[in-house]
Amino acid sequence: MILCLVICCIEAKRWLSKRKGRTAVLADVTDRDRVEFIGHMFDQYFKLTTAAIRKYDPNHLCLGSRFHGTATRIPTVFKAAGKYLDVVGVNYYHSWTPDPERMAMWVKESGRPFMITEWYAKGADSGLANTTGAGWLVKTQKDRALFYQNFSLGLMESKNCVGWHWFKYVDNNPNDTSVDPSNRNSNKGVVTFDYKPYTELLDEMKRLNDNVYPLIDYFDSK
Repeated sequence: MILCLVICCIEAKRWLSKRKGRTAVLADVTDRDRVEFIGHMFDQYFKLTTAAIRKYDPNHLCLGSRFHGTATRIPTVFKAAGKYLDVVGVNYYHSWTPDPERMAMWVKESGRPFMITEWYAKGADSGLANTTGAGWLVKTQKDRALFYQNFSLGLMESKNCVGWHWFKYVDNNPNDTSVDPSNRNSNKGVVTFDYKPYTELLDEMKRLNDNVYPLIDYFDSK
């Protein structure tokens, strides 16, 4: 970690000197400079990692790393990703419905389709404490199902989402203290930690999934 920080500092100094002259100091940095530098660092990262992936696996899609949080609002991040990736992966939390403007920005800047690689809601009726994790807390499994349907419809309506991955298959096991603290006591799964299905959630997921292609045709025709 310390080595990474040192490398970033050296590159930041080199980049700023090239952009504003060798005498440039921290006080000369603007918000625009910060945004452009973030894009530059992502460009360098994807240039390196994608080249390595292509060298050993040239025949599969390259999804890169998954963006989340603040990164999902920075256009230069997606512009950099689009130069190297086939599909841009995004973990999308804290929205009941995906934001059309934000998704449009991803596609405009990257020139690539996107995949939602993490999202979920937790049910208060699961018997779990639900104090960990980034997903919504809703009252019931039915509410989780409605969230799944609503969010998925928003992704299809964007016309640029090529897939989504609900996080995750199985609930956190509150008895397993060896895992990361963010995965210890929450109703994230479509089955319990002892593999009993949440049938109300799964039934509504299946209802939508069985109709994905007709729904895509409908949204594409609008």
